[in-house]
Amino acid sequence: EGKVAKIIVSGGDPAGVGHTEASELAKLLMGVGIPEENIILESQATTTAENIWFSLRWIPKGTGQMYIITSDFHIARATYIFREVLDHWYKMLEDTYKNTP
Repeated sequence: EGKVAKIIVSGGDPAGVGHTEASELAKLLMGVGIPEENIILESQATTTAENIWFSLRWIPKGTGQMYIITSDFHIARATYIFREVLDHWYKMLEDTYKNTP
């Protein structure tokens, strides 16, 4: 208890059903007692790569660890894509600021 401060739920409406994956996940989380103020909605993503790209802006400063919650069918693909995106993003930042005093 108390190990996760914020939860980012990510997913747009790629199927065009009139509600986003993020909003449905937020409802589910609130239904099991997660306070609404601890849930961050990212409602633009329509692919796994977009899930992480669009979520980057919502990752709180000082975040030490992140966890991916998805289906057993999707976890290997999601983990691979998240690592690739985050490695690219951190390398970009490192290359940009490595010579900054």
